Amino acid sequence: MVITTYYVNSNGRLREFRGEDKIYIVGRLARTDVPGEPYGVYIMDERGYPIVYTGNMDLTVSRNHLKLYQDGERLKVIDWGYDGTGSKNGTIVVERFKKPSNLEEMVERLTKRKVRMEDINKFNILRGDYIDVGKGECVLLQPGINTNLAVCKE
Repeated sequence: MVITTYYVNSNGRLREFRGEDKIYIVGRLARTDVPGEPYGVYIMDERGYPIVYTGNMDLTVSRNHLKLYQDGERLKVIDWGYDGTGSKNGTIVVERFKKPSNLEEMVERLTKRKVRMEDINKFNILRGDYIDVGKGECVLLQPGINTNLAVCKE
């Protein structure tokens, strides 16, 4: 089972991370976590060690904001937080969609879709709650004010 995470880096380029591990964390490093690594939003292994730097500097993303967890044939996207009880600000689910056949559509979704602040309660994953993602599905998430990412199950 493969988890694919798409994001647009600080240079405006679409990037993807494909992982076959069972658990990944999306969160922000503190300046002292891993000396020499940039301070910002990462995809990390389950121990919190950075795998991929997204290029986003977003202080509204918690240190252990999201947990991506494979549970049988389903992918659970959990608003995790530091101790598993949820992130400080929650996570916005912008939309659920079928994985597009072309990358231009993914770029469009990641760069153009933002939830307005007045609609935030309609889309928020409650602290510590989760959503399921099925095979061939993606979910567009906004874990921070300046960070959009799409998580897809293949």
